[in-house]
Amino acid sequence: MTETTSKRQVRIHPEECKSCSRCIDSCPVKCLRIGEALNSMGYRYVVYDGDGCVGCGNCYYSCPEPLAIEVG
Repeated sequence: MTETTSKRQVRIHPEECKSCSRCIDSCPVKCLRIGEALNSMGYRYVVYDGDGCVGCGNCYYSCPEPLAIEVG
């Protein structure tokens, strides 16, 4: 793994997440999971475990909510 990929991270916007798990299923390194907290709509939103993101963008492209995930 190169230095540039090791510093990638996923930002989840909790209020946009509908807990469909598509991002979790599409992640090749399994660094996403359903969290315990609820957003204002009552969904348990996805959280990033904080390590391992390779910046592939699979989570971003699989998410049906356009503002829920950022990869950087």
